[in-house]
Amino acid sequence: MPHAITGSARKRPLFINLIGTTALALAVSLATPGLAQDNRAGDPTPAPPEGPAGAADATIPRLVTFSGIVDPQMMQLNQSPAGSTGKARLRLNGAADFLPLPGAAGRQAQDNHRDTDASRIKVGFKIAPVPLNLDGKDPDLVGLGSYWVNAVSDCNFCHTAGGPPNYNFAAGFNPYFAQPKKTDPTTYLAGGTDFGPALPLGFYEPGYGNYVGPDIVSRNLTPDKTGMPEGGHTFEQFKQIFRTGVDLDHLHPTCITPFPVPTPANCIPPPVDGSLLQVMPWPNFQDMTDHDIRAIYEYLSAIPCIAGPPSHSPLHNDCGDDQAVGADDVSEAPHRTRR
Repeated sequence: MPHAITGSARKRPLFINLIGTTALALAVSLATPGLAQDNRAGDPTPAPPEGPAGAADATIPRLVTFSGIVDPQMMQLNQSPAGSTGKARLRLNGAADFLPLPGAAGRQAQDNHRDTDASRIKVGFKIAPVPLNLDGKDPDLVGLGSYWVNAVSDCNFCHTAGGPPNYNFAAGFNPYFAQPKKTDPTTYLAGGTDFGPALPLGFYEPGYGNYVGPDIVSRNLTPDKTGMPEGGHTFEQFKQIFRTGVDLDHLHPTCITPFPVPTPANCIPPPVDGSLLQVMPWPNFQDMTDHDIRAIYEYLSAIPCIAGPPSHSPLHNDCGDDQAVGADDVSEAPHRTRR
């Protein structure tokens, strides 16, 4: 007799039935021809011993259970299609599948998942186009940040200080001219790309005539003398920018009045909300994990400072006089002084 688990009359009793479980396992094995053999072929774990002592174990596949409690009435066998590896999965009451029975392929998929960040970190260091200062930084975050900045988001495409014809690429290394690819390190992430006005040409807002506001120019993302990116923003500020798109520099406020001239200076007429960045794709970036945003911040903290235009420009960075860049750089580039 099975040992019933007592409880409320409304609850469906769950029970452990050793005989029933063994019968179910045997049914799984019989219903999936070659299951035990396929598992042994794809699994480096030694096969159970032959003979009476190992005969029962050889026919019982490993089951995935919750807290060791198995209700045979709630389980459905989900057989693999003909011609597949013959592995079986257990489905609970029509819900999502359980994990596949362990084997070499299953373990390899798990290992690949665990290795994903490690692979991205390796690629990130390989493709970083400038010397990196790793002093006091988490190298794994720096490498991962480089992967997101250079391999996925292409931040330098918008934030380059370069101009035509090569923009963010070094002269003679523009892949769009069928040349080998090389980023220009002297303009890397220093900002200055002009995207034109926030409102399209010909846009008419009553009272503002043909005024469409100032041109939107990408910002300098390199760190200043504090070592913090984008001219000295903390990580919490940086994350706020990614999550909300807020323009902490307040460069282009929403216009308050159109007469006698649109005010305040550099304002953008409504309906645009000038408190938000108008070009940066923060509506997409806001869905990134805190870990990945932190990695981007760590990477931008490790790249060289580029001073940019004179101090009156919003693109100017105060790089200081004695900040070494390239310290502990993975490429072992010589140390230089930021100017």
